[in-house]
Amino acid sequence: MIAMPANNLPSISRVLSAPTRFDLLPWLACLLLTLLVPAALRADTYTLPGTNITLTYAVSGTPATATITDCNADATGALVIPATLGGASVTSIGWFAFDGCSGLTSVTIPASVTSISGYVFSGCAALTGINVHASNPNYASAGGVLFNKSLATLITAPGALAGAYTIPVSVTSIGNSAFYGCTALTSITIPSSVTSISSNVFYGCAALTSINVHASNPNYASTGGVLFNK
Repeated sequence: MIAMPANNLPSISRVLSAPTRFDLLPWLACLLLTLLVPAALRADTYTLPGTNITLTYAVSGTPATATITDCNADATGALVIPATLGGASVTSIGWFAFDGCSGLTSVTIPASVTSISGYVFSGCAALTGINVHASNPNYASAGGVLFNKSLATLITAPGALAGAYTIPVSVTSIGNSAFYGCTALTSITIPSSVTSISSNVFYGCAALTSINVHASNPNYASTGGVLFNK
C-alpha cells in the first residue's frame, strides 16, 4: 500500500470552504434557461379601439416580434388583428389564441402574420369569416375559409360555416380539425385533387348529413354520404 504524502492532502478548512456541486445547481439552471429558452421581453394586453376585444400578446426576439396568445372570451364583433403590437410586428398567433370566443363574427389577419398555430379559432361558434390580407406571404382566404398561400391546404373553416360546402379543386390536403365545431355544416363535397385528410376533420359537425367524394379521387370514396378510403 502506497501512502500519500501528508502535504498533498487538502486542508479541512479548504474542503469546508470550497463550493460544492450542489451550490452550483441554481447557477447552472439559470444558465441553461438563458441558453435554451427565448427570453420574452414583455407580455402585455391591448384593447382594440371601439371594441370590447382585448388581445394578450408576448414580445420577444431581436428584432422584436409579437405573438398573440389570448383574447377575452366575451369578445364580440369583428376583429381586425393589428400589424403591430407594443411596437413589434405581429408575426404569430399562438395555440388556442381565440378558443371559446363565441361572440367573434369575423377575423382579419394582416400580412405580417407568418405563423398560425393549432385550434386558434376552436369554439368560435359565431365566426362567419376568416379573412387574410392579400399580401400575406404564407396564408390566404377564400369564402371566409383559411388556406395556405397556394390554396393547396385547407387549414380551418369558420365555426359558423353553414349549409353545403364544396372544397376548391386547388386543395390537395385538409388540415387537422379543419371543420372542427362547424355545427351548421350539412354536407361537404371533396374534389379528386384531395389526397390527404387529417384527423378530427369533421369533429363536432352535428348537422353533417353527407360527405361526398368525386368519383375520380385516387385515395378516397364515399358511399351513402360516408367517407371511405379508395
